[in-house]
Parts: sequence; structure tokens; C-alpha cells
Amino acid sequence: SIRRQRQMCIRDRKKGDPRVELFNLKVDPAETNNLVTQRPKKTAKLRKQLRLWQESVLNSLTGADY
Repeated sequence: SIRRQRQMCIRDRKKGDPRVELFNLKVDPAETNNLVTQRPKKTAKLRKQLRLWQESVLNSLTGADY
């Protein structure tokens, strides 16, 4: 998951499910209202940031960034 300000984007791949969820934690701290369909641009932006971060972690773990 990745959190930016009030938004949190969750991608749960451990179950093999490509589903992505987006929540506004300020108004929905219990994460019950998935905003993916209402905020597609925000979802795409956070997904990209999450993917880039995950790739950088993998590169560090494998030594590819040294």
C-alpha cells in the first residue's frame, strides 16, 4: 500500500488478486468506501508511485542499483 496525504491506495498481490483499492482516510478511516471508480486519475497516479517504489526496493534487494 501507499499513502499520500488523506489517500491510501492498496494493492494486495499475496492472494494473486490484481484488485486495487483507494480510500480517503480522513472521511473513511475504516476503509469501507472504495473510491477507485470515482477517482480513476488519483488511483492511477498512486498505483504508479507504488509500482515505482516496489521496483526500487527490489532493485536494492538484488543489488541492481549499485
